[in-house]
Amino acid sequence: MCEYCEGTKAFIAEYTGKGIHTMQQNLNFLLGFGDNKGIAHIKDRILYVDNSSGEYAELGFEINFCPICGEKIRSEGK
Repeated sequence: MCEYCEGTKAFIAEYTGKGIHTMQQNLNFLLGFGDNKGIAHIKDRILYVDNSSGEYAELGFEINFCPICGEKIRSEGK
């Protein structure tokens, strides 16, 4: 298993299109903090995605295999 499917590392975003950035993203860009917080992570076979800087609920998809290493994802405690 890799760091992503173990839940210890989050996926970093690649932005496309001309959408509007959130207020938190604009402040990070303006103040030079960068935006290195991952927007997606795997927990208990769910790939959660949040591109709203925590302003809205995360969206999740049940997955069976890690998209990075291909390892079968096990439920927590199993």
